[in-house]
Amino acid sequence: MVRSEKVVFKSQRFTFGTSLFEIARDLTRHTRAAYDRYPNTPRSVLERKHYLQLAIDDCYYLEEELQFLKEDNEQLNLNRLAAIADLLEKEIGELKKAKNNTRLTGKQTVDARIEKLEAELADLKELTGSH
Repeated sequence: MVRSEKVVFKSQRFTFGTSLFEIARDLTRHTRAAYDRYPNTPRSVLERKHYLQLAIDDCYYLEEELQFLKEDNEQLNLNRLAAIADLLEKEIGELKKAKNNTRLTGKQTVDARIEKLEAELADLKELTGSH
């Protein structure tokens, strides 16, 4: 989109192209980081939700950049931007849904997991001789 003279003038390509590319790269990185964390521990649930929120924020940043692009170019083909804006809204909805549906997996309750970890900690302290 940024490479087309009909969308972004050559004099503005570096300004808009660089920022759009960096935000899109961050969106991909944050989404991948979110799904690299399997929600089988409370910590991984929090980390997954954190990275999903960062990806949602990246979508909003992309929307802002596209708005700036639209404001700076009166001859811009708005049909292309509208299609991208629709895709971003859909992506935001999917990411929010994924974030809200991220739950701790497994059959143990949080209290049962804490008890198990405390027992393991006690065993380790016993092995090392520290109390």
